[in-house]
Amino acid sequence: MKILLIHTFGINNGKPVFNAVSYYRINKPNEVLQRLYPEFECTHAHTEETLPDDFLKEFNLIIFCRQINNDKGIIEQLNKLDIPFGLDLDDYWYLCEDHILQEHYDLNDTTNKIIESIKVAHFVTCTTEILANKIKEHNKNVYVIENGIDTEDQLWQNNHIESKRIRYGFTQGSTHIPDVYSIHQDIQQSLYNQDFNSNCQVILTGWNAIKSEESVYIGYERMLTDNLKTMLPVEREYCLRLIKYKFPNGISKPYRRVGALPVYEFAKVYDEIDISVSPLLDNEFNNCKSELKMIEAGFKGCAIICHNVNPYSNLMTKDNSFDLTEKSFYEWSKYILNNPSIVKDKANQLTLDTKRFSLDLLTDKRKELYEQYK
Repeated sequence: MKILLIHTFGINNGKPVFNAVSYYRINKPNEVLQRLYPEFECTHAHTEETLPDDFLKEFNLIIFCRQINNDKGIIEQLNKLDIPFGLDLDDYWYLCEDHILQEHYDLNDTTNKIIESIKVAHFVTCTTEILANKIKEHNKNVYVIENGIDTEDQLWQNNHIESKRIRYGFTQGSTHIPDVYSIHQDIQQSLYNQDFNSNCQVILTGWNAIKSEESVYIGYERMLTDNLKTMLPVEREYCLRLIKYKFPNGISKPYRRVGALPVYEFAKVYDEIDISVSPLLDNEFNNCKSELKMIEAGFKGCAIICHNVNPYSNLMTKDNSFDLTEKSFYEWSKYILNNPSIVKDKANQLTLDTKRFSLDLLTDKRKELYEQYK
């Protein structure tokens, strides 16, 4: 069976550069599908490409990611050729007012374009039942195929590197500023605390900034470290190097930044994290997200500290996570310093509770869906 995967990706030196959405919803799931079931053959195309009829006729099924760009009439083209097509969605199409992409959505009428894509697709796949119920308002033919991890990928094995410090890692992307802001004062308070400062570490991953240019990650660093004041005066020289946008080693420091990695190498950041920090405000947009940050932490042997709100609520228990709706980050950090063994206990339980999100186990759902369109 031949499947065409149409999504957005960049090109660098003639090679495709994929984003996290493509990685989790298009690339990895279909890589595993082909590995387990060689009768499936998947080909990638960019959403902006013009695809001639003769090319499209080679495929049994087309899968679009997030929305269908119909500027060149591909919907009419596929219907004329009688080729079935589906849409995969991983997020709600109505953003919060303070979402970093709100202006972009408004300028490009993205929300309405996604809704129209949902309506015309022959079926829609998504990550959770919560999002599926939103989609059903426009298209009843919805299938939940959860986010998953490729267990054959060595980068997603538990390759934990030990440290004398308890390391709190921030791995959320650029769209999570309001979520991180909701706990930033507690992070600062912790870093100002001498016990935390001496025995713990805050790690900001994904650092991607150029001096004198705007960057979300500069904002993250300012929020987490009180504009590096939490490091002074003891770490003055280290701070000066950070200000110059260098990457000093920082392994033994209370705050450390880690540079952005290509999506296929991203899992490495968890090797030097003990607790993944994933705050999430309780709103309609966030509620429609997936449990992905819990899944990532579980597969990498890390604990997680997050809010007990959807979508985390479906997976969170008192044994597998630190609940930010029960205690603040500062309160938890003090508790963990006095009870350090609890980090391993919760990490081990989270690993057990997330095993069902292996792509090896989820792939049959995708196979059965695709086979309906042979």
